[in-house]
Amino acid sequence: MTRDDGSDGAETEGKNAVKPGGTTATGRGSRAEFTTYECVNCGHRTRGRTGPGDCSDCGGEMKNLGVASEQ
Repeated sequence: MTRDDGSDGAETEGKNAVKPGGTTATGRGSRAEFTTYECVNCGHRTRGRTGPGDCSDCGGEMKNLGVASEQ
């Protein structure tokens, strides 16, 4: 289907244009990426788009494995 201006409505330029791979020019993808979190107490791992809060197994703190830890 075409618009009155002859275009098909797909954005090919501008800040909201979708690049190959599903990301926009602003760097935000159309899908949030999953991150792995690990419990610092028991080692339980889970994947999620946002921080899971406390560990579902022991209640300990969950650490984002995608972020470098301090040495």
